[in-house]
Amino acid sequence: MKAQSFYVYAHYTPNSDVPFYIGKGANTKRKRAWQTFSRNKWWHHIVDKYGYEVKILYDNLSNEEAEQKEKELIEQCVYIVTGK
Repeated sequence: MKAQSFYVYAHYTPNSDVPFYIGKGANTKRKRAWQTFSRNKWWHHIVDKYGYEVKILYDNLSNEEAEQKEKELIEQCVYIVTGK
């Protein structure tokens, strides 16, 4: 049986280079990146005001690799936004 693979994705507002959301999903059907339910109020506020675009940043990763990439990308985004 083949091990499940994972991917890391980002949500951007149109015409932006900095993502406002980084997430991880399973490659079973690749739906999570485009789903709008189970998102927080902050996510919906941004999407309602600006819309969003999805970019798959990494694909065919193990769960551990995807979690590590997700963590690294979140840290990079925090630095870009806050300088910390």
